[in-house]
Amino acid sequence: MDNYVLLIAPNGEEENSVAGTLSIELEDAGFPVRRSTSFRESDRPALVLLSSGSDRAQSVYEHIRRKQIPVFCYGREAPWARNFFPRPVNIAALIKALRDFGPGETETKLPEPEPAGLFFDPDSRYVSFRGRSLDLTEKEYGILKRLRDNAGRPVTKEELKETVFPEAGEGNIVEVYVNYLRKKLDLRFDVRLIRTVRGCGYLLETEKKGESDGTD
Repeated sequence: MDNYVLLIAPNGEEENSVAGTLSIELEDAGFPVRRSTSFRESDRPALVLLSSGSDRAQSVYEHIRRKQIPVFCYGREAPWARNFFPRPVNIAALIKALRDFGPGETETKLPEPEPAGLFFDPDSRYVSFRGRSLDLTEKEYGILKRLRDNAGRPVTKEELKETVFPEAGEGNIVEVYVNYLRKKLDLRFDVRLIRTVRGCGYLLETEKKGESDGTD
């Protein structure tokens, strides 16, 4: 594979404007960028940045992934995309993601999915789920990140209180903020990701549903 980012976007005034801005920002950050309106079999980029604005975007996305090339999407809602940046694109989060998986590596591979399909940028505290940004307070972000860092393992209420609410006294502040998170994540997207594990604490579930394991 060659050492460049292939930015694919359909023709159109708005699409060209956004693609042009992204190209400038990425070039300034040190990423060689080539723009195109389609993916050709002769293309061998280290990574593809794909606009979801085309009617064929999903099929192009799946075709590129079958070639074992990392693909990041941006634009309108794309629930089929693993890594997605809604507009307006968070440039800092995008650049960080590209640096993690893009040009400069000796072998380019598909990025591992975040636990439960979440995307985190710790520098800007940007969080998205299924391509949609989450508007979280500092404490909500702290709880979710702690659960994400321990995905698959219950995190006790005491641990969350010590790490996220060290200034809090007695009370149920952890439960209150977990309920806030559930409203913004579980209820909004009709999923059950934040689970209560009886006698243990809270667990961030993956999107794969298993058999009953004593969680609520």
